[in-house]
Amino acid sequence: MVYLGSKKRLAKDIVPILQQEIEYNHIDTFIDCFCGGCNIVDKIQCNMKVASDVHHGLIELMKHVQNHPEDIPEDITEDEYNYVRDHKTELPEWYVALVGFNASYAGKYFGGFGRDKDNRRRPRAQSVLDTLRKQDLSNIWFVCCDYKTYSNVEDCLIYCDPPYRKTTGYKHGIDHEDFYNWCRKVSQKNKVFISEREMPDDFKIVWEKEFKQRIPQDGVTTRVERLFTL
Repeated sequence: MVYLGSKKRLAKDIVPILQQEIEYNHIDTFIDCFCGGCNIVDKIQCNMKVASDVHHGLIELMKHVQNHPEDIPEDITEDEYNYVRDHKTELPEWYVALVGFNASYAGKYFGGFGRDKDNRRRPRAQSVLDTLRKQDLSNIWFVCCDYKTYSNVEDCLIYCDPPYRKTTGYKHGIDHEDFYNWCRKVSQKNKVFISEREMPDDFKIVWEKEFKQRIPQDGVTTRVERLFTL
C-alpha cells in the first residue's frame, strides 16, 4: 500500500534479517508497532503476528482489506478524491483511509491528489489498488494503539518503523527521546529492531542501504535507510 515512509522497496532486505532472528531465537510473536502499509509484517512467518498503528482509519482499512478485498475499487478519480476529502465524516472510515493514502501524492494522507512532475494524473493508482487488493494480510491481528501498549510484553520480536525524526508530513508524530528510552527498556526482554536513518550511539546498525528518492521540492536525492537494534 502507498504510505509515507513505506518499506515496500526495502522489504526484501529487512524481512530476511527479522525472519532469521525469529527462527534462531524460537520467537512466537512478531509485533509491528508502526505498521503503516504492512509491507513488512505481511511477509513475516511467525505463529502470532500483531500489526498496530495509532491511525484508526488505517487500521480499519487494513481490517477491511483482510476480510473484504473485493471492495477495493479499480481506480480513484480526482473527483472522487475531492469528494471524500470534503465528506470524511459521512463515509466509512476504511474508505476514507483508502482514498486518503492511496490516491494522494507519495502516500501523504490527503496531501493532494497524486500527479506526476508534468501535473498529470499518476498512472500508478490502478496498479497500487490492485496490489493492495492482492496483499496477503491473513493471520495478522490488527490493533489501533500506541507503541507504549507493548511496554510489558516479553519474548517477542518488536519491529518499529516510527515517523522519521525531523521529517514533516506524518499525521501522528512521536516524542523521539521517549521512544528511544522505551526501546531501551523493552529490549531487555525482547528483540527490538528499528528502521530509521539516525539513532543514538548505543543503537547498533545491523543493515544499511543507499537509495534514491524523489522529493517534490528537492528533486531526486540520495537517502540512507538503516536497521538498528540494541
